Amino acid sequence: MVRRIVVVVALVLGLVSAPGTSGAGSARFKAVSEDGQYSWSPMKRAIVTGDKIVWVNPTSAEHTVTAYRGAWGKDKAVPAGASIRMRFSKAGKYKFHCTVKGHSVVEGGKCTGMCGTVVVR
Repeated sequence: MVRRIVVVVALVLGLVSAPGTSGAGSARFKAVSEDGQYSWSPMKRAIVTGDKIVWVNPTSAEHTVTAYRGAWGKDKAVPAGASIRMRFSKAGKYKFHCTVKGHSVVEGGKCTGMCGTVVVR
């Protein structure tokens, strides 16, 4: 019995500390700039149904959060120094990118540049 409890506790602790997983009801993406190239950091976040994502833009450029492949209905500007948020109520994989010219390119379902994914469980 004690062994079973130890295993369950270890599994729970592993899930709580998993990188990119939200345990507080929200997670964030941050716009970053390096050598004139922009990206969202991290590129992927995992949350649970009902949690929200916050996109933070501390850069001096405006960015957008735009779904591709029809994954969701979010298409919002994130002005320099601002943030936006969205609550996810359905499980799924939601891919997004910035549509500002030169920030990302989506071709054949693949995104390069300022791209990200929200995985909702």
